[in-house]
Amino acid sequence: VMNLALELIHPRLVLSPGGKRSNADKSPDARDIVLRNADAVRLVLGLTTRLPATDGHRSLAKNAFDELLRLCANDMAGSSLARLASSGLCTCLTSPAGFASMLEDRSHFLYSRFVLLLRRIAAFSMSHNDFVSLLRCVAGPILVADQDDGDEEFSASATSGKRIRLAVITSSAKSRKPPAGARTEAWQSRESGFCNRLETLSVIAERGDRVARCEVGGDSLNSIAMYMQNVPLEERMYRLAEQGRL
Repeated sequence: VMNLALELIHPRLVLSPGGKRSNADKSPDARDIVLRNADAVRLVLGLTTRLPATDGHRSLAKNAFDELLRLCANDMAGSSLARLASSGLCTCLTSPAGFASMLEDRSHFLYSRFVLLLRRIAAFSMSHNDFVSLLRCVAGPILVADQDDGDEEFSASATSGKRIRLAVITSSAKSRKPPAGARTEAWQSRESGFCNRLETLSVIAERGDRVARCEVGGDSLNSIAMYMQNVPLEERMYRLAEQGRL
């Protein structure tokens, strides 16, 4: 079932019976992958989170997830990474109806992989909706956290009904530090979670490893080449200008 889901993305993404990547797909040509169905990534992610909790199934889930992470590598910026970033995957990862819960459970064996996938997708490109969804999921629990001595551990789902307020003047936001004796294990766990969220935001903000790419009028040059395959190369720019896309 997992291989069928991976083949919907591209036929090369097939795991061996042992759950590992086939040696035939480790050649340099394996980088030239044009996704057939970017939405099938959501199906693969859903399968990885619903497999039985056995060692064999966990290994299968990790290997399948690693295939998705390979599609988001920097050397895939001109093909699969650009396609996934524009498919709404960032919103799906940060939506309560999607996989936002996987970004909350730090004890889950796929937690680090979900965070890494979100960082790679969001650092490459985000739409306005992706950006708002990212802030609600990752930064929301920090912004609505009580400034008192409460030990409640906040999550995106727990704060969905609360209004986020941003202090215009720093001095108007009262900050209360709990005494050392009140720093319980729950409080430390909450602070650790906040640090992880801030780290994710900082990684996305600095855009990680920069990649060389060019966009013209909102369309990448790769997209222009795909849209106008029947038009001679020297005429494409003129044709696009006539259509008002440049």
